[in-house]
Amino acid sequence: MFLRLSNMKTLVIIETTTSGAGSKIIKSGIQHGYKVIFLCSNLDRYTNLGLEQLSNFEIIITDTSSFEQIISTINIKNLKENLSGIISLSDSYVEIASKVAEYFNLTSSNSESLEIIRDKGKVRELFRDYEFSVKNKVIYDVKDLEEWKTFPAVSKSVSGTGSIDVKVSLYKDDLYKETKKMLVKYGELLIEKYETGNLISHELLVQDGKVLSLGFTNRILGQIPYFVEVSYSFPYSLDFQEKQKMEQYSDIIISLLGYRNGALHIEYILTENGPKLIEINGRLGGGMLGPMISKSFEIDIYDYIINIFCSEEKAELEHFVPKKAYSTTVIYSQKEGELLYKDDSLVHTYPNIEEFYFNAKIGDYLKEPTNFRGDLGYIMSFGKDTEEAYLKSQSALSTLIMRIKD
Repeated sequence: MFLRLSNMKTLVIIETTTSGAGSKIIKSGIQHGYKVIFLCSNLDRYTNLGLEQLSNFEIIITDTSSFEQIISTINIKNLKENLSGIISLSDSYVEIASKVAEYFNLTSSNSESLEIIRDKGKVRELFRDYEFSVKNKVIYDVKDLEEWKTFPAVSKSVSGTGSIDVKVSLYKDDLYKETKKMLVKYGELLIEKYETGNLISHELLVQDGKVLSLGFTNRILGQIPYFVEVSYSFPYSLDFQEKQKMEQYSDIIISLLGYRNGALHIEYILTENGPKLIEINGRLGGGMLGPMISKSFEIDIYDYIINIFCSEEKAELEHFVPKKAYSTTVIYSQKEGELLYKDDSLVHTYPNIEEFYFNAKIGDYLKEPTNFRGDLGYIMSFGKDTEEAYLKSQSALSTLIMRIKD
């Protein structure tokens, strides 16, 4: 007997990521037996995801930045009756998705906690007295820099998350120039001490306030002054004391934020003085990290996220045992210019390559990256540990040929 579509429970997903992982949450929802409604403001952003091929799936174009418009869309389309959950895995939309879920009395992450997470100034103020806090200052005028004496220094926008417009300044003159430019754009700016050490992210699931640590990701950055992630590997092994301390810090962070449900991605720098908090994201780690976690544990992590938000009878979160380690190397252009020639034939021949995606076309004008949005694709590899997985993808990358016109 087939279930009529009109009687199916509905899952609303508000925007998604534009990487290859962007369709994973949608496909998992469909496999769960939900009719998935995808709300987005511009479908052209998702042309690479193949969404038109999915069944039990509907796309609705609406203003996803407007709480009122999303509520109106759900009501006009008569989605409320069978509505089971509202989810977003996109940084810019997790807060509004949580607010809409609360409006319809559905499970949410806690929109108040996401409002704090999306404001770096509020995050720094909340954790100012903790040992994992980094020296920082929110400024509104370049004159506010007069008392800042710590260099190198990192400047970043206060609102939002991610590496957009994040830059390190080695000297005061550099910081003044960057601050003047950024204040025109944002009106306020966060200045922080530049901490040195390995960049590690803690991946977690939270259900009704109960925390499950999935593991840690080792993240490698490109050349300063920008913060471009060139690779990330999961699950990264830490020594017992480092692991224990970061788990303790993450528990404190989640408790003080009041974060109730969903995935969390918390970034730390492992300094010689212990872990220092860099960023909190109220969603699963970006890029291909979600699929890497799924492959490592041989589960579908998106199933668990959907269960947290949608299931009436929530199962206990279980601890997973990794079967393999995975690493993703992100492909960027090494210089600016027109792509004249490419050859990726040897990449496919390397052992342990799980996925390879390269979206640059002959004739494209390429630029050196200043943040994660400048990527051209990725190579995902596996191994017995993250070191082996990382070396496999790096070796494969060395055979990718790109000739760029000067």
